[in-house]
Amino acid sequence: MAEHTSIRLVVADEQLTLAAPLGSLLALEGDLAVVATVCSTEAMWRELADGAVDLLLLGIRHDSSVVDGTPLLVVLDDLAQRHPGLRVVVMASSSDTSVVTRAVHIGIAGWVPKEAGIALLLDTIRGVSRDETWIPANLLTQVLASLGSREDRDSRLARLASLTPRERDVLRGIVDGLSRNDIAARLYLSPNTVRTHVQHVLRKLDVHSALTAAAITRDLVPALPGRLANGWTDHDASERSDAC
Repeated sequence: MAEHTSIRLVVADEQLTLAAPLGSLLALEGDLAVVATVCSTEAMWRELADGAVDLLLLGIRHDSSVVDGTPLLVVLDDLAQRHPGLRVVVMASSSDTSVVTRAVHIGIAGWVPKEAGIALLLDTIRGVSRDETWIPANLLTQVLASLGSREDRDSRLARLASLTPRERDVLRGIVDGLSRNDIAARLYLSPNTVRTHVQHVLRKLDVHSALTAAAITRDLVPALPGRLANGWTDHDASERSDAC
């Protein structure tokens, strides 16, 4: 995401009575710029066409697998293909773990229950704008386990072998649940340098989010040779927070 004074976002939800007031409420935040509020996928694609949007809030009505008559995962895959730099946060009335897992694998940045409240939604928006992935705490353990079981150990080891020593250090921070700034402090690097390393790690591991990177490598990282800064040790990845 390019640097902007405000996070530019589109609110998309079939229920206009929900989307319109939500858009108005978000527009009151000084660091957010609501580009549009729409109630159909047709309008959503139109607003995203020029690439001037940083984040999409995609509301799901009652069935967490369907958006405006189209399977959610199809819509998410289309978004990933057509707008790879776009952060997508799903707002859902229900949360099926298998759907959330597949959505994260495709590359969503966050999943927020609609009943969670505006404070959590704002935290999520700001978190994903910092390249974090936000998943509800009650789903996180299952999502991590499901993501980690999608591939065999040899395949994961082969991709880990392609990382440089510094990229391995950054991956350790990701597995530890650290933010970009925390990893930068641990390794005495700038946040922008860490961001570049994270992008390289994701590309080499062939994943779309730090959460997926952590999930498929967390059982391998303790034995991974790296170049950790003096005075720092790894800690149990199970202590991570909602943001990865």
